Amino acid sequence: SILYFLILFIIMINIYNVFILCGGKCGSSTLSSSFQKLGYKTLKVHGKLDYINQFKEDKLYECINNSCKHSPVIIIDVYRTPIERKISSFFQNIHINIPDWKSKSIDHLINEFNNKYLNIIEEYHPINEAFINYKIPFFNGFNFKKRFNLIRKDNKIFIKLLYKDIQKWNKILTLIFNQPFVITKDNLSNQKDYYKTYQQFLSKYKVPKSYFDKLVKDKEFKIYNTKEEQVSYLEYWNLRCY
Repeated sequence: SILYFLILFIIMINIYNVFILCGGKCGSSTLSSSFQKLGYKTLKVHGKLDYINQFKEDKLYECINNSCKHSPVIIIDVYRTPIERKISSFFQNIHINIPDWKSKSIDHLINEFNNKYLNIIEEYHPINEAFINYKIPFFNGFNFKKRFNLIRKDNKIFIKLLYKDIQKWNKILTLIFNQPFVITKDNLSNQKDYYKTYQQFLSKYKVPKSYFDKLVKDKEFKIYNTKEEQVSYLEYWNLRCY
């Protein structure tokens, strides 16, 4: 009987209510902290490869499937506009990539970012990876009225939010779950030692035209921004393009 309970305990360790399946710098830490404080057993992972890095085994979808056997499971991804997401990710790891960053000029950091990091920092969308695994069609539109997308397959509930709505996530998630939802902010840039440099970087930053041209054709960008937002965003960066 001891062996039975030990096996049961091991199984239950890997059972979750919520999977924050977000790309980097899209508010995943805030969502994870929020769900955990509300009593949901939550796993934050940036996709299949990140799961392998964390747990040294390729069992993300096995983990989701096992969790689904007991009760419905929430799987959440967040869309963030790519230039801001990449810059935020660059600064998140600046201590590693440029250890002496504090002694470098903003122009130097911008050149380093554009020449070495812009095109290699991830911008994938983990929910699409999950859709492929579960043979679910990708979202081809966004509900801008409700401010979220939701699709259910069996015991898996997939939700897509917008990073730009982070100040409204409490209201949006309250609507989705039909109960009060409190957001606990975590891992925010304004709490980091690089925040002042980050702000200066943003104010001076210009994007290479080669990347801007790719952005214009980006399907995810078109899905998760209204026509007006697309025009405004592209106009903004077109003026800051070289």
